[in-house]
Amino acid sequence: MSVLWEWLANGVGAKFRGISLPPWRHAVYEPVGRFFRAHTDEREPIFAGLRRHDVIVINDPLLYAVADRPVCCGYTELHPGVADRGSIQERIIRGLVEHRVRALVMWDFGWSSADLERRQRSSAMSVPDVTSTRLDRYIEEHFHRIAEYGELQIFWRRDLPMPAGF
Repeated sequence: MSVLWEWLANGVGAKFRGISLPPWRHAVYEPVGRFFRAHTDEREPIFAGLRRHDVIVINDPLLYAVADRPVCCGYTELHPGVADRGSIQERIIRGLVEHRVRALVMWDFGWSSADLERRQRSSAMSVPDVTSTRLDRYIEEHFHRIAEYGELQIFWRRDLPMPAGF
């Protein structure tokens, strides 16, 4: 039922050896990890976020381990009512800028737009400064999608040359 990550066991990210995943998740994570190891430097910070940061439900901090890269901004876990606030999104943007982040991985976790819109309306009524689109607008302006693996999408800075093969 699960697959061991052979590429981890072969010395890449050896500190995570032994992670067991369902085959469908391995099929998505493996090419994402391979991309970051091939096209970013070992200590280069990245950002693992969501396709929409105005209505946060869940995120996947394991993506930093998959990429074997550090987080750019200190927000590995994007909590509802926190990371969907404009003030926090400004901090994340500051991290993207200060670290000249070249690559992002975004998770489009499969909820329908209607479900997200309902959740967004509910959050907006109960928590001040939530449902901010600052981070999404920044990403749209400065990055473009270059690859997609299942629910995961890789974005690259618009003002930099494309990585080899893309």
